[in-house]
Amino acid sequence: MTDISESLNALEDRVVEVEIRVAHQDAAIETLTQALLEKDQLLRELRTQLETLEQQMRISSEGNVADASEETPPPHY
Repeated sequence: MTDISESLNALEDRVVEVEIRVAHQDAAIETLTQALLEKDQLLRELRTQLETLEQQMRISSEGNVADASEETPPPHY
């Protein structure tokens, strides 16, 4: 009967070890998920900032350069 008892104890130890591993993996997955969500939010914010800067650059460059027909010729002409 000790063989059966030892086998059951060994099996129980293995199950406990697997449960511990799964718990650690769940925690790691949760940590990675949170990090991914934070990076996704940061990426969205940076995209918005980039779009704003691109729009400002377009507006800025449109205002500084006149059409060739509107430009006065340089003084050496």
